Amino acid sequence: MPSKRHEGLVDLFRNNPRLTTLGLGKLASKRKAVLADSSVTTSEFHPDLVVVLRNRTKIELALAVEIQLWRDLRKLWTWPVVATGLRAKYRCPAELLVIAPSVGVRSWAERSIVIDANGSVCRPRVLQPGDVPRIDDVKSAGDAIELSVLSAVCHRTTSQALPAVVAAGALDERRADMYIHTILTFLLKPERERLERLMQSNAYPWSDFARRHYSKGLTDGKLEGKLEGKLEGKLEGKLEAQHETLFLVLAERGIKVPKKVRAELSACTDSERIERWIRKALQVQRANELLKEP
Repeated sequence: MPSKRHEGLVDLFRNNPRLTTLGLGKLASKRKAVLADSSVTTSEFHPDLVVVLRNRTKIELALAVEIQLWRDLRKLWTWPVVATGLRAKYRCPAELLVIAPSVGVRSWAERSIVIDANGSVCRPRVLQPGDVPRIDDVKSAGDAIELSVLSAVCHRTTSQALPAVVAAGALDERRADMYIHTILTFLLKPERERLERLMQSNAYPWSDFARRHYSKGLTDGKLEGKLEGKLEGKLEGKLEAQHETLFLVLAERGIKVPKKVRAELSACTDSERIERWIRKALQVQRANELLKEP
């Protein structure tokens, strides 16, 4: 049975088939990406998803999307069958698109698969982090939530994870749970710890947020209340913690804080104002914009 991590990535591409065109270049322009039947010529082999690229009514490319979290040697036998099955079914070029967050699995999956003694090969197209744009502000994340979650998964940094988590929190219960779980399970431990520190701010309703989503588990099982306990700690009202969170958000977004601006921000003792700054820090491009309040 597929894991929740696996299904989370499948959901991204199911909900936004256009993600399959990342890295395709000109071939993707003016072509519509739509989901198609995942069954091929034999009922034994099914990719996770099938997406076809249409130019008006004509199908120009069929993509078999496979989420691969580990090296499965069986796929070296079945992937060529899937690709040729789609080619026969839609009578157009077909290829495999492999989504593998692990560097090692990506390297393994992109090797050519020899099909016969004449040297015919099948070489999957593997989505690379460089194909996926970095989304590091909440507005952009909200405008393209699936792309933002994929950005967090591929780049695995707090700079991409934070806006994706915030934006996902505004979705319906099921999608929010799935997307946030997906983001957290692929974050490396140091980055996840940074995210936890950022979440200690009371600038967002994190306690309720944590009860709904974070208590459902992370990479190696359940978080067992650890994160929620931190979020419900006594940081509220502590100016030092709020200032630390503010500067951490700016640092994670790569925004430099001039000494004069830092001094003015640090001198503030208005807890509510600092909370507004923390929210605004997720949107601004320069630190001095925080001080330009209406």
